[in-house]
Amino acid sequence: MLPLGYKFKLLSGYEFSKKVLFKDYVEHFYKQKKTATGTERYIAKLMLNSLYGIFGRRLDTLTPVIVKNEDIDTLVVAVKIYFTIHITDTHALLLIDADRSLDIRKKINCVLEQHINTFRLGVKSNVAIAAAITAYARTYMMTFKLDYDCYYSDTDSIFTPVDISKVAPHLVGTELGQLKDELSGGVIDDAYFLGIKQYGYTDTNSDEQAPSTKGEGIINKSV
Repeated sequence: MLPLGYKFKLLSGYEFSKKVLFKDYVEHFYKQKKTATGTERYIAKLMLNSLYGIFGRRLDTLTPVIVKNEDIDTLVVAVKIYFTIHITDTHALLLIDADRSLDIRKKINCVLEQHINTFRLGVKSNVAIAAAITAYARTYMMTFKLDYDCYYSDTDSIFTPVDISKVAPHLVGTELGQLKDELSGGVIDDAYFLGIKQYGYTDTNSDEQAPSTKGEGIINKSV
């Protein structure tokens, strides 16, 4: 980012070794995404899109557990219980957030391991991996924001008035890291950008009356 005019003042940080990770994994599922259709393509895309987010998860999460009724009072001192459903006369389903001391949870787990089916000690994550991927994506996308007119950008896409034929050829294609022409030569007639992952547009290729829309947490074209 220094060549782009940014200045940094280092306050503190952690240093990690640089290593190429998941190359075979990404190439495998990207190949599947390119060649598969329907459910197989959806699964391949999901495996790619969710990879880096897995490593950025919180260390604690809501977890369903099944315990004996007699053990509920013991769990109360170790975890936060959001609700309880008594499923039989002897067992209950609890939704818990294991956000207390890891040492305490380990002790509780040892005592109750014969009674609990799905008790977990937190989520495996690595924030360094997630942060590095996000930083690389921001750096890469900055090229398009500075070199081309940009109305909106996401982690891997841009809306631009620039004719795609005028974008550097090596940046456009179907391979990893390249921009794909999502409209297959079409042009957007009208667009509204309301916020992050909140936009809608109509384009010359669309045969439908409803515009293409994107709203985080909302099914496409459901409203």
